[in-house]
Amino acid sequence: EFDTSGDGMIDADELSVGLEASGPLLGIPADLPPATVAAMFSRLDIDGDGRITFEEAATRMRDIAETDRLRVQVRDVAAKLALFALLVVPLLALALAALFGGLLCVAEGWGYRECFYLVLAGLTGTSIDVVPHAEHARGGVAKLVACAVGLVSLAIFAAVIGVIGGPLIEPLA
Repeated sequence: EFDTSGDGMIDADELSVGLEASGPLLGIPADLPPATVAAMFSRLDIDGDGRITFEEAATRMRDIAETDRLRVQVRDVAAKLALFALLVVPLLALALAALFGGLLCVAEGWGYRECFYLVLAGLTGTSIDVVPHAEHARGGVAKLVACAVGLVSLAIFAAVIGVIGGPLIEPLA
């Protein structure tokens, strides 16, 4: 028992003696340096009156539990976001490039490989020439179809990312 005086409060000396006696039962070393005990006391003594009340101790315990809960929640959200960014987004981009690259290939009669890379470059914002554009999109209709396919695939890509990614960060709100 920490409250050796029986007044319902713990002062700095009572905390020090109590930690020496009961610390090991709580997983706290019995031979804590006085500076560490003083730092503990100052964190527990919320109002700074030199005594720790039950309410102050309970408040700190709730704070510690809440901090721990938030730490776990942030870790879980970070893991989900990493999985999303490193696995879901690239796979979605590849699937959409395959689908819309095929549609562009059929609509324009271009090679599938070039169409696939053209759509993938549009989705990823790649500014390098991934296909020789001069032989593609010669006419105005071909350019419109290529742009339409790129815009539709980009819109689907953004919508899926928003729908899947939004709930990942919702617990932090």
